[in-house]
Amino acid sequence: MLGVLDEPLRYVYFPRDAVIALLAVMDDGTTVESATIGNEGMVGVEVFLGDGVPRAEITVEVPGRAARMKAAVFVDTVQRKFQLRTMVQRYTLALINQLARTAACNNLHSVSGRCARWLLMSGDRTGCDSLPITHDALAQLLGVRRASVTEALGTLQRHRIIGHQRGHIRILDREQLEKSACEHYRLCRDLYDRLYA
Repeated sequence: MLGVLDEPLRYVYFPRDAVIALLAVMDDGTTVESATIGNEGMVGVEVFLGDGVPRAEITVEVPGRAARMKAAVFVDTVQRKFQLRTMVQRYTLALINQLARTAACNNLHSVSGRCARWLLMSGDRTGCDSLPITHDALAQLLGVRRASVTEALGTLQRHRIIGHQRGHIRILDREQLEKSACEHYRLCRDLYDRLYA
């Protein structure tokens, strides 16, 4: 875990090929992913916004490399470097958009479309089509039953869109996976592309 809920962040992180999840935690302890962060952004936007206290649980979903910077050094650097401040402002807008779209997606889209979306977003962020994730972990991220994830992944595997073994999923046909994904994937990807152009 990179940060403790409701405690100030000591560092901000810039994932290179890792996938970080922001998890909304309910009173009963259940969680659901509210955003996916990877090489397009940073963990610790709360520091940039002046609070520095995460209101979501921050967990590593796909291990990988990341750079880190002390929160105080980051704040000082952002204040002095206009280009960095502009990039972080653009990223913050994209992250807010992703948070809103994820809330809508979790309510409106099928488990299959959401699984495809998560696989594509994670593949984009790691630069790899092979992802170490279990059915249980994916079910927790999507806020659904494990059986629903198993059924959705089974359908994708039967159509040779993905391959999966215990604890590992591989994207075999990215074009078909994009067709299977809900619109959330395309809309978030396009926004990140526009903001960073």
